[in-house]
Amino acid sequence: MKVIGEKVLVIVDKPTTSTQNIGGFVYTAGAGVDYEVAHVISVGEKVDSVNPGDTIYIYKGSGKMFNHEEKEYRTITLNEIIVVI
Repeated sequence: MKVIGEKVLVIVDKPTTSTQNIGGFVYTAGAGVDYEVAHVISVGEKVDSVNPGDTIYIYKGSGKMFNHEEKEYRTITLNEIIVVI
């Protein structure tokens, strides 16, 4: 798949939830997190700051979601990217 312009096509990792008991306090991984981990699939011709194959953090719920061949994709813009890992 190819995106155009300033769009970035990503697949978002499914959030995992696990609990950990530390000193009597129970912590839930993923609780209160405002970002998601995504993998870049394709970038538009105006995008030069990320590349296909990069792993990025994006704001939770950002972008437009669609399904293709039983996979869930999102198109996002550069301002929805927090950091490239």
